[in-house]
Amino acid sequence: MVVRENGLSSRKSYFVETEMKQMGNRLNIITQHQCTDMLRTPSTRNESCMALFNPRNDRYILRDGTLYLDGRRIKLSELVDHVSDETINQPLEDYLLLVGIFSFLHNCRDLRKDTFFVTSLNEVSHYLGVTQGSKGFRLLEKLKSFAGVYGVIFEEGLFPVLEVFQSNNMLFLSSEYLHRALNVAIMRNHEMFDGKRPFYTDLAFANLVAARNKVSAQIAVELLTLIVKTGKAPEPHVAVTTLAERIPKLHDILYGNAPEVARKRQFYRAFDKVIPYLRSYSSLFEDYADLEFTSGVQMLRPTSVIRIRYSGYIGNERSGVEKA
Repeated sequence: MVVRENGLSSRKSYFVETEMKQMGNRLNIITQHQCTDMLRTPSTRNESCMALFNPRNDRYILRDGTLYLDGRRIKLSELVDHVSDETINQPLEDYLLLVGIFSFLHNCRDLRKDTFFVTSLNEVSHYLGVTQGSKGFRLLEKLKSFAGVYGVIFEEGLFPVLEVFQSNNMLFLSSEYLHRALNVAIMRNHEMFDGKRPFYTDLAFANLVAARNKVSAQIAVELLTLIVKTGKAPEPHVAVTTLAERIPKLHDILYGNAPEVARKRQFYRAFDKVIPYLRSYSSLFEDYADLEFTSGVQMLRPTSVIRIRYSGYIGNERSGVEKA
């Protein structure tokens, strides 16, 4: 591997943070063009047929499948304005956790057919590779934080993203949205590619959810997704400003009001861990031959570009294609 980062190192010491790779447990990261924002608030220039709505405002109330603002019914045609308004629609605190739950339900349950699932904190924690206990990941608390987050399928309506109930050792998860969204993604994939191209990638391991630096983890996901989506392109590349459009916390680091010294420290930490995270939390370097990241990332410079080279895909064929 070659990494040139103009002062931003990728020191080997960071590899010790997670040495164990959970090869059997994967994240299903959506790559279908029209469904990019399926598991996050709008963050792409491309129009997505669905996205999350996280108003964090008691003025919005969902009742009988209809969203109300101050008691006034919001029509489906109006939803796009509310969803696209960044002053209303707040980014998720832990976007990757929702990807992890979606992946668990997709891989370990029948999300295509069902909306209600019985599991346990132990089972979900094991899948995600997170610890429990007072000093652990606080999985139940974080799952309950999705209350008040809605999924919008612009041609169908608005639905709660995740409802969580616990009884003794049992955990009950309910999601009309994830069920519908998965089926829409599969349908769109068949409409565009006759179902012959994967609509998601599973190169990332599920324990990426537990990575300490969430910005680094999300940058890693964006780079991984870029490689998968560009296929045989000779040199995929992405600018830091594009990453910032898709990762709200990176946007805050670049353009926020915090002192420059603090933002530089956060910026360094975010990019310094990206390559180690890709090695520790994905099979990217095993699946792509001669993979190189040539980075011109400079401190707090949005126009900096990360370039990627590889000679071919050598990994095993895995899931990502499903019948309509």
